[in-house]
Amino acid sequence: MEDVQKIGIRETVKQILQKINPNNEHPVMISFDVDGMDPIDAPATGTAVPMGLRLHEGIELIKMVRETGCLVSLDVMEVNPDLGDEKELAVTIANARELIAHALGHTQ
Repeated sequence: MEDVQKIGIRETVKQILQKINPNNEHPVMISFDVDGMDPIDAPATGTAVPMGLRLHEGIELIKMVRETGCLVSLDVMEVNPDLGDEKELAVTIANARELIAHALGHTQ
């Protein structure tokens, strides 16, 4: 999170992609754990991270990987229906669906 806070999500993802797949020749799988998101955007999760990724940053991360043409898989984990009230669960599910939609190229 320090890198994201210092240099922003775009530069962080750019540096990561350059390190792990500099020539865009390998498939990339994203395992997105929603408890790394800020509790405002993912309150129904086990270990919420204050000042974690915001929804727009998660979308940007996924969008940047998708645009390389190398994204082959995405899993979104740690949405926990046993935690939080109905509204918090609805927010977490809606935002998880938003992340998945962007991975599939369905943007507004």
